[in-house]
Amino acid sequence: MQTLDFPPTNLTNNHGNVRTFTGKTTTIKKLTIKNFEKPRLPEDYFNKTWKGLEKAIVAIQKSQSIEVSYESLYQDVQNLCSHHMEPIVYKNLSFIINAYIEDQIIKTVEPIIENIAFLEMIEKCWNHHCNQMVYNQFIL
Repeated sequence: MQTLDFPPTNLTNNHGNVRTFTGKTTTIKKLTIKNFEKPRLPEDYFNKTWKGLEKAIVAIQKSQSIEVSYESLYQDVQNLCSHHMEPIVYKNLSFIINAYIEDQIIKTVEPIIENIAFLEMIEKCWNHHCNQMVYNQFIL
């Protein structure tokens, strides 16, 4: 009868083989973990994604319903930002919002002659803009 040391000592030899308790020898398999490749976006991902975002932002500005869920739009923005495209998103968003504000000011200021009516229209535009920005925050 063979006695076993516990805890076992010297279970491996110089060739990477392991001696089991039954006396049989097996080979150790090494597991190598490689770094994952960073995910890459398709080349036209930004353009396609931005078109959808722009469409949603313009719909919000016009007080229309949007076709895509806020969650999906938010995920698109998150993907763009995680791939270091946030400066482009910010620049494009600023352009859309500034163009809309300029357009609204021109539409509301031209027909108004009296100062009080002008201030009331500016207040109405400002409140409308603030409401739109709340909805844009859901996306961005």
